[in-house]
Amino acid sequence: MMRLFKNSEFYGQSTGFTLVEVVVALAILGIAMLGAYSVVTMSTQTRENAHNHYVATVIANNRIERAKNLTFDGISALAEDRIAVNELGAPDAEGAYRRTTRIDTSWDGDPMVTRIAVEVEVPQLLRNPTRSPDSVLVSTLLTDYLEP
Repeated sequence: MMRLFKNSEFYGQSTGFTLVEVVVALAILGIAMLGAYSVVTMSTQTRENAHNHYVATVIANNRIERAKNLTFDGISALAEDRIAVNELGAPDAEGAYRRTTRIDTSWDGDPMVTRIAVEVEVPQLLRNPTRSPDSVLVSTLLTDYLEP
């Protein structure tokens, strides 16, 4: 007949984990989870930053395309300085992006060449007053040579 633990050699010995072992295991698990959380947070911020740069590039490229569809004499009307725009590039007082369009007529001494430079400031994820804002700069040259 099989005896239960009463008279066996294991009687009186603990077969589970001690409180110290459990606390140490939880501490190691907590440190690992904290590391995983910081990686997820960093990758989320990186993704958001990449998205903001992409949107800023699209805003700048759309402004250049708009200039290409104007007459050569009407391009100078696009000049602006730090206008707040939304993600679509439309002026919006609460827009997160700041767009500056510079028009340089007679670029490089040639009155038939105009340089258009569009700079869009990218919103910062963490507001840091000591860091200058990131920006995207897109520029192109337009000429009046080929117009009839």
